[in-house]
Amino acid sequence: MLYDTPDGGPFIPPLPSPEGAIPPPVPPTNHQETAPSGWVHQPRTPSHYPYYPPGLPNITPFIPSAPSLHNTPVMPPPAEAPGSYYPPPVTLPNVYGPLGGPPAGVPADMTGYPNVAATAWVPPAAVPPPPQAWPPQHPPPSAYATFQQPLPNGPPGWGLPAAYHTPATAAWGMQMLPPTMTPYAYPAATPWMGPANAPPPPPPPPPPPCAPATDTARANIRWTTRVDHMDPFAEGPHYGPVLEPFLARVVGAIIKINPLLAPPGDSLDDYLRWNMLFHTSNCYRTTDSRRSWMKGRKAPATYPRLTYIRIVSRSFPWMIQIVARDKAIGVTCGEILDGISGYMYGDVAKKEYENVSRSLKRQIFTAYQHNRSTDPNVPGGRLGEALKRLDWLGRDTQFGGLVVNDEFIKEHCGDVLPATFELKCLPSYPLTQRELHEQQLRQQAARSRNGSQSRSPAHSGSGRSSRLSEERD
Repeated sequence: MLYDTPDGGPFIPPLPSPEGAIPPPVPPTNHQETAPSGWVHQPRTPSHYPYYPPGLPNITPFIPSAPSLHNTPVMPPPAEAPGSYYPPPVTLPNVYGPLGGPPAGVPADMTGYPNVAATAWVPPAAVPPPPQAWPPQHPPPSAYATFQQPLPNGPPGWGLPAAYHTPATAAWGMQMLPPTMTPYAYPAATPWMGPANAPPPPPPPPPPPCAPATDTARANIRWTTRVDHMDPFAEGPHYGPVLEPFLARVVGAIIKINPLLAPPGDSLDDYLRWNMLFHTSNCYRTTDSRRSWMKGRKAPATYPRLTYIRIVSRSFPWMIQIVARDKAIGVTCGEILDGISGYMYGDVAKKEYENVSRSLKRQIFTAYQHNRSTDPNVPGGRLGEALKRLDWLGRDTQFGGLVVNDEFIKEHCGDVLPATFELKCLPSYPLTQRELHEQQLRQQAARSRNGSQSRSPAHSGSGRSSRLSEERD
């Protein structure tokens, strides 16, 4: 009886479940085992493809060889006696039996189980490996002769073969690449004669060229000396830029003072010595005290070079500004001392003198009288009656050098001004007889250079120098 489905189509019942069902009868089959075909026993390759005899040449790049005739034969097991230790042989099932089917209780039309059928193939035979890409090499030579005695009716015995080219001695030769792959390898040693007209081996490559001796010497000088380093305070217009003080402040340049203008150190090896009461012609270097200072006058005063600098001191209340005469060179060391000397010889205003304390007025007046006396350590009456700025120094008339002191600059000026340095003024002591004589010689040399005919004791600094000047005139 058919039942209608909700959509109006006929209802088809499913197959009965395998559980509890009676399996359908399997009709017997008259299967007769037939002998396999002849091509089954034909030799095959490891990939289970039949082997075909070689055809025409140059058809395929590679043809596998025939099965090897030297396989190990299979020996049947010997018959075992009853009660032996080994178990009796077991007969294996026939591989050519009937087709397999599903287990009992499973419908014949149910899928999921493979149909096991007999195969007509037999296990493949062993096939030798393919040949190498190049002919096999000769085995390495032995350390002993091949034959100790010559064979009857044969050539004489062979000698020791030549060994391979190896760095080791008295050892086995190293297996080399085929001779066609490199021009420096020789074939393995064989008892056969080589070609009569073999070409000689190529010569070894030439050594690489050496560097010229001049380059080596130049390199050694560069790393062992400082010939390629330029002194930052070298004289000339082409050793560094010249900056404006404001620009040097903006770029954050660290300004260094020429060591010639620095305060004298403990070593006292080379520095400037100058009594600021006299002209800069009396300034000299301690390494050459008999001559006026000349070496280093045109050297830059700072690094980097500046177009002008300002100088302040604890010994006087003014600010000295020194501008470079040549903008391409900057302020030099000689311009620093000339600027200080020219400013110190300037007159003091009456208002400046009246605004100081009474004790400072007494010190200034005492220095004023001493500087115009006949003492050989002072200029004397050459200074005139007007009060000079050098009288403000008192006893601290010795040039002590320039230093960078931002704290004092801020205290003295209210802010840290760019390119502003502190002048150290040291106490001046009476000159010794030797120093006095050397000072007189320097003054005479300065007057001869300037063409001065003055007989004033202020120029000579002593009565003896005045008498020498009169005798020379």
